[in-house]
Amino acid sequence: MQARDLRARDLLLATISHELRTPMEAVVAMGELLLATPLDETQQRHAETLLQSSRSLLNALNDVLDFSRLETGRFVDLHALIHDVAADLQARANDKGLTGSVDIGTSCPRHVITDATRLRQVLMGLIDNSLKYTSIGSVRLHASAKEEDGRLQLRFDIVDTGVGLSKAVKDRLFQPCIEIDSNLGEVTGLPIARKLAKLMGGDIGCKSVVGQGSLYWFSFRHSTHGLNQRSGYGPRRQPQANPRR
Repeated sequence: MQARDLRARDLLLATISHELRTPMEAVVAMGELLLATPLDETQQRHAETLLQSSRSLLNALNDVLDFSRLETGRFVDLHALIHDVAADLQARANDKGLTGSVDIGTSCPRHVITDATRLRQVLMGLIDNSLKYTSIGSVRLHASAKEEDGRLQLRFDIVDTGVGLSKAVKDRLFQPCIEIDSNLGEVTGLPIARKLAKLMGGDIGCKSVVGQGSLYWFSFRHSTHGLNQRSGYGPRRQPQANPRR
């Protein structure tokens, strides 16, 4: 891409960010404030629809901006990033009367070389989907790592106790589509999450059984050379709550 094209792209992204994302952030904030006020049943339902729709639109804007600006190779505090994501998960789970939790495996390094924004975007996309179809129980995030052939493989599992996905929905989950399901209603795909995962050199998937919940997973690898001393790679004691079935 030539310098002139890069400048044009950056100007477009800056305009989108200012003219669209900033107002949408205000709409989301106002929706949250509105839900904190006394409302009758109909008003409550309307306000929840407003907040859910505005969050979806804001997430879509963030997806476009983050995907367009994808860069890799940054030194990231993985534990801090996971805890930030977990804080958001727990707050939103509490709003729905669910339990939200995080478990960082003992093998997870403190630091990794990756793109924090894109990693967070993938995780939040999977968590959004998990929360959307879970009304009772819990949504849990589990992070683990293992070394293979001199490269560190990081894996993130998001496990829920939701309604589960049919095979037809699951097969198209990461495609740019809208699926109509008799139990779930309108189900949108997660193509941006999949593209980001691939561009990070990773993979993404879902295991689900109708009536038994879902497990969304995301993994990627990177070189561990030169990271051991800086990252504290090796066992770190964390609360264990293995979410895998």
